[in-house]
Amino acid sequence: MKITDEIESSENSIHEDVKSLLKKYERFRGAMSTLNEKFDKSLIITKKKLEETKVLVDKEVADLQCQLNVMDRKLTQKREEMNILLNYKDKEYPAKALQIAKLKRQREHLESTFKEELEDLQAIANAERDKFNQQRITFQQEITTQATEDTINAMGDDIKEMALQNMIMKKEVKLHKEELKSLEMNNAKLEAEIRRLLDSEALDTQAEIFPEVFGKREKCTPDMELHLDIPTHDWLPI
Repeated sequence: MKITDEIESSENSIHEDVKSLLKKYERFRGAMSTLNEKFDKSLIITKKKLEETKVLVDKEVADLQCQLNVMDRKLTQKREEMNILLNYKDKEYPAKALQIAKLKRQREHLESTFKEELEDLQAIANAERDKFNQQRITFQQEITTQATEDTINAMGDDIKEMALQNMIMKKEVKLHKEELKSLEMNNAKLEAEIRRLLDSEALDTQAEIFPEVFGKREKCTPDMELHLDIPTHDWLPI
């Protein structure tokens, strides 16, 4: 009988353990199912975001490639223009230099006998040299200006707007500095004038403001007549 009770007790304990394990398994299976659903949803969202990002990146890469192609073409064009400038410098500049050297030799030959003509020749040589230098500088400036304008045009509108605002702010700051400098100079002049007037003996501020108190009066002498100026009141008729 005791053994039977022990067996039943053991069976009951095992049964309870099995029920507990089954409940834990059901909860675990439910949790796994929930996790799998969340994982599947997260995976779908992530894949969608990945596709969107890929499309966006591909578009940006295509835009950058297009900009790169444009800049390559412009760079090629600028190189060709630079080659033209260098060719101009290498070919025409030596000819001009030879011409100037020839004029210098002619000047040395005519210096002793044709002074006035030599001065005219020197002026022509200087004018020719200045003209050539100005043409060369102008040509270089045109290329530099064109390259700068092309670079600015290749920028975005925001960058161009920012650059424009910076230029405007610099001009405004310059104008404000000039106005401030002018005001400081005027203030300094006014302060100097005020100090000069205050230190001047000819200026009596108290006498000008209160002449009846601090004004100049003649001193009495024994031969002067004394007149009393006593104010009187007129009585009102009653």
